[in-house]
Amino acid sequence: MFLQDLRAGVHVVCYVEKQTMKQGALQSDGEAERIFVRVGANVTLRCPDLPPGGGAQPPRHLTWWKEDRRLIEATRERVTVAPEAGPRVALVPGSSALIFRSVVAEDSGEYQCVVNNRQGRRGIVRLYVQGLRPHQEVLQDQFQTMKSSRTRFEPERPPGLGPNHN
Repeated sequence: MFLQDLRAGVHVVCYVEKQTMKQGALQSDGEAERIFVRVGANVTLRCPDLPPGGGAQPPRHLTWWKEDRRLIEATRERVTVAPEAGPRVALVPGSSALIFRSVVAEDSGEYQCVVNNRQGRRGIVRLYVQGLRPHQEVLQDQFQTMKSSRTRFEPERPPGLGPNHN
């Protein structure tokens, strides 16, 4: 699995789950791909397990899903992007890679790349976006000096009695 992080200093860990369709049933090779990226970073997801040799040409038919929603469908003739994908998600021209620009927490989830060709492959990539949402306050470690004063409360005195009156 190829993962490209376009923002320096972002810690990305990935690991891949590859599945192959055989006679209508999914076969898994036991590996799983998980990608961790920070809010605001750019990241590219490659469709795992494309045909051996890297596939000089893009697949005949490729679909990227997020959970049960179709995001992008591509044939060699055209690419269709669902409105739900938004302007920050696109297919890298001439490839099966999905690129995210400035990821947000809502981009976290399971993405499936389904390649409809003779091999009939499906790759699953789980994207985890870490960090605070933009509207949350970022707290930094700070030392603060606090002053404390001692306060004494005295019972109310009737009018005309001073503080020295016993």
